Amino acid sequence: MGKGKIDEALKILHAIAKSNGKHLPENVTLALDKETNDVSIDTENNYKEEVVPTKEGIAGSLIDVIKSPVTRIQLFLAVAINFLCSVVYYGLGLNVVNLETNLYLNVLLNAVVEMLAYTLTAVLLDRFRRKPLAIGML
Repeated sequence: MGKGKIDEALKILHAIAKSNGKHLPENVTLALDKETNDVSIDTENNYKEEVVPTKEGIAGSLIDVIKSPVTRIQLFLAVAINFLCSVVYYGLGLNVVNLETNLYLNVLLNAVVEMLAYTLTAVLLDRFRRKPLAIGML
């Protein structure tokens, strides 16, 4: 929809509603926020469009993310957390030889812990939102 493919987006919504056993009314239309903000109400309480929807997509870049203080902080935190988790994960895996224990036992324990983490994530994803679950599992 953001790239101006309104008809395709509406067909996808109808397919999703059908697969969920629901029915999407035929008079449903899709509009971007910009288009809905540019709509005025005439005297008969009917909606009248003032803007013709364009086929241009909404473009964004990394510069837009860096300009906003909130998204800049979120980007920094996401990169830092991902980097630190990767360093710990791969650091433990690559340094297991230096632990002076049974290498095969360490690999087995690592696999068991990962299977448990994936199973817990799959089960708890329906109960908790994505962000708290990701933070808790990390």
